[in-house]
Amino acid sequence: MKEERPFNPSGETTRAQNIAAIVVTVLFLGGVIGGGIALRRHSTRERSSTQGATGTQMQTGTGKATSGTVVQKVNDLTVTVDAKSGLRLAENDVLIEFRKDNELADVGTVKFSLDMNMPGMVMHDAAKVSATGTPGQYRATIKPDMAGDWLAKLEYSGSKGEGRTTFSVSVKQ
Repeated sequence: MKEERPFNPSGETTRAQNIAAIVVTVLFLGGVIGGGIALRRHSTRERSSTQGATGTQMQTGTGKATSGTVVQKVNDLTVTVDAKSGLRLAENDVLIEFRKDNELADVGTVKFSLDMNMPGMVMHDAAKVSATGTPGQYRATIKPDMAGDWLAKLEYSGSKGEGRTTFSVSVKQ
């Protein structure tokens, strides 16, 4: 014999309906959270490759520096940051050059720093920057506190105006 379920005119939900509602809610929230994480990762990558340069032209660098050399366009200057074979978890010697129309250009005061943002903590390492004696060339000494992905920030101010740029670097052990 076929057993029939009693009609429930009071509108009370059954245990099976409650479980189904919970499963649907969990799946929906998982999709929303996963989509938000994917969107945030994508927008962070897009932003890091275009933010930071001042003036009418934006920087033209290519993402993360792994070879040790980064070339950026800031205002009407081409900036080259050369850390030889890349940054290491040690004291690093970085050569910074500013060029205008392929000629070295003295820009005045130069600042170079690294920032690493982690959940609940921000790390900041500033370099000691000095002129080399050749106009347009500067030497920076920096010792990152830990290996990993950092955001490098380069700023200048002086006779060629002011400018800044940011780019990603990877510090190796």
